[in-house]
Amino acid sequence: MTSRSSIAVSGVVMVGLLAGVWWSAPGFEAATSGTDAATKMCGTVAALNRTAGELRVITGVGHSLRVVVFRVGRECRVRVAGVEAALGDLARGQIVVVDYRKTPSGNTAETIETVRPGSERGQR
Repeated sequence: MTSRSSIAVSGVVMVGLLAGVWWSAPGFEAATSGTDAATKMCGTVAALNRTAGELRVITGVGHSLRVVVFRVGRECRVRVAGVEAALGDLARGQIVVVDYRKTPSGNTAETIETVRPGSERGQR
């Protein structure tokens, strides 16, 4: 491969990488919003601590996974299969959508709702 063709291939690869980062990046509004803006996250229940009011959710970021911790207060509404429920009614492995706010003390859940696999709301 000549030096010119290797530079061209490198340029094409770099443009592809930058396009992928741009495509997967959150919108400008999400990146610039304050801590009082509500955000949604879909993931799988990894663990829950009822006494501490804590929920851990596994979610995807690009090609990797991460665990996100949510504080769950008494004012948080939990719905399992469309019915009002308690934090203790959630089970490990359930798919949930969490509406939350980023606060100085961490992510605070406002609503948690289970989603059936393959349902319209849970798909991207």
